[in-house]
Amino acid sequence: MKTILFFQTGSPETARLKFEGVASFARTAGWDARIITNATARQPLKKILSFWKPAGCIVEASGGAQGLSPSAFGKTPVVYQCHDPGAVADVAPCVTSDSSAIGALAAKELSDLSSANSLVFVGWFGKAYWSETRRTAFLAEAKRIGRTTGEFIPTTSEAEDVTLLQKRLREWLKTIPKPCGVFAVNDEIGSHVLAAARANKMKTPEDVSVIGVDNDELLCESATPHLSSIRLDYRRTGHMAAELLARILAGEKVLGHFTVPPDGIVRRASSRIFHRADKEAKKAVETIRRRACEGLKPSDILALFDCSRRLAEMRFKAATGKTITEEIQSVRMDAVHDLLARPEVPISTIAERCGWPSDSFLRRLFRRKTGHSLSEERARLLSP
Repeated sequence: MKTILFFQTGSPETARLKFEGVASFARTAGWDARIITNATARQPLKKILSFWKPAGCIVEASGGAQGLSPSAFGKTPVVYQCHDPGAVADVAPCVTSDSSAIGALAAKELSDLSSANSLVFVGWFGKAYWSETRRTAFLAEAKRIGRTTGEFIPTTSEAEDVTLLQKRLREWLKTIPKPCGVFAVNDEIGSHVLAAARANKMKTPEDVSVIGVDNDELLCESATPHLSSIRLDYRRTGHMAAELLARILAGEKVLGHFTVPPDGIVRRASSRIFHRADKEAKKAVETIRRRACEGLKPSDILALFDCSRRLAEMRFKAATGKTITEEIQSVRMDAVHDLLARPEVPISTIAERCGWPSDSFLRRLFRRKTGHSLSEERARLLSP
């Protein structure tokens, strides 16, 4: 059995999802896949390679991958994830999330969700290739749609001093035309934007609609209001990296930059525009988003309204444009697609995990809505 090492340098949360994709491919390939953390910090790379004698390595390089350059692996094949492709693509394959697609998606989403004529970008501290790529694509798409644009780039010194960042961000937000849509380059920056808007007593999303990237649930759910975010397909990134490594181990020469498109948008209160201001309807939508897959029933949502059942249904549809049942089914369908993209999850378990009454009910409904079966959709989602 071949041993494959997965080097983690970034956050444990995203690295775990990437490793799930690697492990899924490893099971079909008959590999023994192992995670290595703190490489080069407490464990010298040369010693690790000598002990494990891996057939190949995958480096999850969102943390920078210092000391894990292609040359450091010698003759051991290596594939990179989320590293600057310009730094390694000429000597080793590199898999990243498609930052251009992320930027364009953010512009389309914000233009659809609000009547704002202005779409603005808030980037990462200093310069990072992924931030610059998202910025370029976002601003280009915003201009194509016909929106005025603006941008705010935090300095490297502000990364160490949140007070400085908040002061400058608050002053900048006062100058941009309202209402506007703000694309924060990731959820960390998005939480800073929401804090600055709140300090300025701006209404979100009426004055400022905000969307981030990564769908970091801790950051998104702790923000006020909750932060909408573009979800990245980290499992697919891991799976693709393993596929590329398999091609190398089979004797093929593989180089270049490979991208994985974003996996959709998780819409929360920071960007969802309601047709009417209704606090109970907003609370109902958040409850559905959180609990739809727990077997939530329309009657559970109706109980949140301090009025008759019929009036509650009318208020919900007036605020959201959907019935309560339609909203519950929409959230559950999003969860179904998420699980279909994970090959290790048996299709027969998806209905129960997503809150549907039965497997047969989901299969019939899915075919009626999409025109194809669950297995056909999984094959489509997993195709290269």
